[in-house]
Amino acid sequence: MSKVFLISPVFSSDINVERERSKNLREWFISEKTTKEIEELGFSRDDVESHFVGREYRSESAGIETVYVGKVEKGTVIRDKISGIINKENIYGNYFICFDGDGQIPFDSFFGIIKQLLREDIDIILACRASKYGISDIRANIEKFELFLLSSKYGVYLPDGQCGCWGFKTDILEKIPLIAKSFEVELDLLSACLRNRIFLHYMYTAIEGDDQESEFNPKDHEKKLSFLIERLEWSREFVFKRYDEYAKEHGELPEGYVELLRTIDWPDVPVEKENQFNHFIPTYKLLPGCLKRCDIIECVCSSTPALGKK
Repeated sequence: MSKVFLISPVFSSDINVERERSKNLREWFISEKTTKEIEELGFSRDDVESHFVGREYRSESAGIETVYVGKVEKGTVIRDKISGIINKENIYGNYFICFDGDGQIPFDSFFGIIKQLLREDIDIILACRASKYGISDIRANIEKFELFLLSSKYGVYLPDGQCGCWGFKTDILEKIPLIAKSFEVELDLLSACLRNRIFLHYMYTAIEGDDQESEFNPKDHEKKLSFLIERLEWSREFVFKRYDEYAKEHGELPEGYVELLRTIDWPDVPVEKENQFNHFIPTYKLLPGCLKRCDIIECVCSSTPALGKK
């Protein structure tokens, strides 16, 4: 029988908040309603292995138990869990799902992700926010710029991918060796899939509650940017050309972030490599209700309800 690996970070600077979030997730997970939904999808509760990740999280990988002390890095715990799957499980025929456990992503998104992954033609599904991002306007704009850079590199439109809700079939793990340690893990996942021509699918998710910054801080912007420019293999001058394009359409980014663009360590990149955009052959399907063509990305939004909604 296939297994489902569910990981849900509950990060907070307040350990009591982490405990409350873990408690809410566990109550949802053990409820009769959740059990019924899992069974309707063809699984039993025993088929789902859940991990709610905070500072008191314990992980076992390759027979070694890891106890995280202090702040836990999101990318690290995800990669630890994936390593455990590769080392101890049959990676074929199983499912890996991640959603942030701070309450903004509806817990029932889990069922929508599983339902789509059960389709033969879907290897990975990512949640897509519409107008409400659940974070500050500044951080949302920076995330859009990061996706704009990846979109430019691979010639595709990326509507989202960083909202903290996604899942994939473990069959693709050998093709997407993740290396990210922190919040850049979702950029790592996106770039790995694009680089290896893995077809992306999106579903709309409703963000609940007020906008919040969570545990994200300016240092995390620097980590994400450093990771991204390594993946892009572009020079400072080349990226600033892309930034000028972005700013004309979407407006300027905060001066602090632009200064980071200027001063961060940039790799030496040969011009011939810099001009390799690695465009996909456009094979797109414009579904009813779509507002913009997605060259290699199929959106299942128009035929299904929002994640977490009936």
